[in-house]
Amino acid sequence: MGKTASAKLAVKNRQLAEMTLEEKMMLPLYLHYRSLELTKILKATVEQRPNSKNS
Repeated sequence: MGKTASAKLAVKNRQLAEMTLEEKMMLPLYLHYRSLELTKILKATVEQRPNSKNS
């Protein structure tokens, strides 16, 4: 693992360690919501593209 990757991992671990239990319980819901938002954005981007294959 490179230095930057391990540094990023250390930051993530520290952030998780500093979270309260309530925040940790909300995390899966938040990540699910964010992935839904990203999916919407991706779909919209693909649909706006001219000469896309799926149209």
